[in-house]
Amino acid sequence: MRSEEPYLRLENVSKRYALRRPRLFRRALGGWAARAQGPGAQAPLGEVWALRGIDIELGPGRALGVIGMNGSGKSTLLKILAGVSAPTGGRVDRRGSLVGLLELGAGFHPDLTGYQNVYLQGNLMGLRKAEIEARIPAIVEFAGLEKFMDWPVKRYSTGMHARLGFSIALHAGARAILIDEILTVGDMEFQQRGLARMRQIRDAGDSILVLVTHDIEMARTFCDELIWLDGGAIQERGDPDTVAAAYLRRVVPMNLRSLGYSSDLDLAAEAERRLAADSPLRIERVWFRGPGGEAIEETRTGEPFELVVETRAERDLEGLDFAAFFVHEDGLPFLEARSSRLGRPLDLKRGRNEIVTRFDPNILYERVLSATTLIAEDASRERYFAVARRAGPLRIRPSNPYPIWHAIEHPREWIARPE
Repeated sequence: MRSEEPYLRLENVSKRYALRRPRLFRRALGGWAARAQGPGAQAPLGEVWALRGIDIELGPGRALGVIGMNGSGKSTLLKILAGVSAPTGGRVDRRGSLVGLLELGAGFHPDLTGYQNVYLQGNLMGLRKAEIEARIPAIVEFAGLEKFMDWPVKRYSTGMHARLGFSIALHAGARAILIDEILTVGDMEFQQRGLARMRQIRDAGDSILVLVTHDIEMARTFCDELIWLDGGAIQERGDPDTVAAAYLRRVVPMNLRSLGYSSDLDLAAEAERRLAADSPLRIERVWFRGPGGEAIEETRTGEPFELVVETRAERDLEGLDFAAFFVHEDGLPFLEARSSRLGRPLDLKRGRNEIVTRFDPNILYERVLSATTLIAEDASRERYFAVARRAGPLRIRPSNPYPIWHAIEHPREWIARPE
């Protein structure tokens, strides 16, 4: 029977760091450096509160995601949960065994082999020799390092370090597993297997997982609860969809921010203000097309689809700048495709043309997308010929219980052709 008593609890936890002047080779230079810097060289310059008033209570069978900008306190929180760092104030209660993946290669001895480091890590986690030996086959198989376990780990690549450390943590039988971005180091196939294994551990109901990550989509889909840290305090917590949406509204993607806009609709409005009165081009229809050539409103991950922009040109046009901005159903930016950035300006023939944006079907995950398309006279984007706002939507549903989560920068391919 699943116990509701929490294994991890933080009550009003805070962490403060003192800011001090650099030592400037004090030890190497001895007393001369101390005299040169003066008697106040060691006095604190100030203080920084990495965490303030954090309350967390977690029971078994739960997965908590912690998101936030760099410097928001995520890693500090994980270190306090793991017992690596002591809080300045508040109380931390832990029950049961705990394993933390806080830093790549942490705890590994570089001169020991993979096998020897498994024993070392197991001992540090409190496992007996017989327990370690019983787990070794599963650890090695999951890590996929059968040929390299007799090598010293100093010869391992970054990905090999991540595989071994992650595999040890997932097979240690700990009641709490703390992970700080370590999964992002592995390749796509290993990420998928790692997420599937973590889901099995969570669903078994015996352990809890805490993930610090910048992969918002993975956190939203995998975790039962999200905490958004900002300036060391909990900005928002609760339902993953709600917290992720609030966080993303604050953190506008850099490619749009650098242009001075906050959304695709702002871009469209600016393009409409620059729309040429004598434009020789118009957009007649924008729609999503399935693999059979049919218009679709829904597809599944792994299935190919295209965004089709039907245009009519009064004359041959060369060197156009075509852009498509794909957004979530709540208006949050998802990805941008721009022909000039890909080094392929758009040429259209007189009459009807199709501009087709093709996607790699293996890199999309569950979501609802709409597309805003803009066509400028050239890459300077001083004048626009056509604008179409938010065509769609297209709903993408999962076709497999353990989808691959990661960010996308551009579609795989786009083409323009006369009809």
